[in-house]
Amino acid sequence: MRQLIATAALVLSMVIALPALGANAIVNGDMETGTATSPFVANWLVNGVAGGTTNTYVHDNTSPHGGLFSEQFTGASQGGGANAALFQITSPGSVSGNTPYTLNFWAKMNPVGPSGVGFYQVLYFDASNGIVGNTGSQNITGNASTWTLNSVNLVSPANTDHIQLEFDAIVGAIAGSSMTLNIDDVSFGTVPEPATLTVLAIGAGAMALRRRR
Repeated sequence: MRQLIATAALVLSMVIALPALGANAIVNGDMETGTATSPFVANWLVNGVAGGTTNTYVHDNTSPHGGLFSEQFTGASQGGGANAALFQITSPGSVSGNTPYTLNFWAKMNPVGPSGVGFYQVLYFDASNGIVGNTGSQNITGNASTWTLNSVNLVSPANTDHIQLEFDAIVGAIAGSSMTLNIDDVSFGTVPEPATLTVLAIGAGAMALRRRR
């Protein structure tokens, strides 16, 4: 009986956890592995510094969402606007075409002065590195004091082979203004098919019925 109850509980927990299942195409999404020099966090890249800007990147251990580190980056304007970007290009074959995916990440946002915004964007590439689609720049939700989960369901275009996931801390051409983003626990994984959900739900129901009998 105890084994039966444990099995039923396991099946039920799988049903509840299914939206989070699926291989994560993002490497070091928890930002735990850092480096001493740019790009400051392993497997991620940063953009260059344009004139009239001061972009900074920190492997931050002050208040991560999970683990020991998050990645903090700031676009600061000296009168010319700024865009500090953190991005990752996933490995070949890491993403399939015509497939539902869920992008999850946790964010903090701290604007100083007007015009600061945070964006994310997904670019889809085929096996020849040609762009087959993109989400465009999408707003990040968050504030300076608490971590906010950003979660979005996406469907990859046909012929997708891998992606570029980019986060941007943007501020307008107002001297002294800045935008700081902290990003942590990033995942880009497949969404289970409805048939899989149904099978597991039936299994859980059967276990519960057998337990009652």
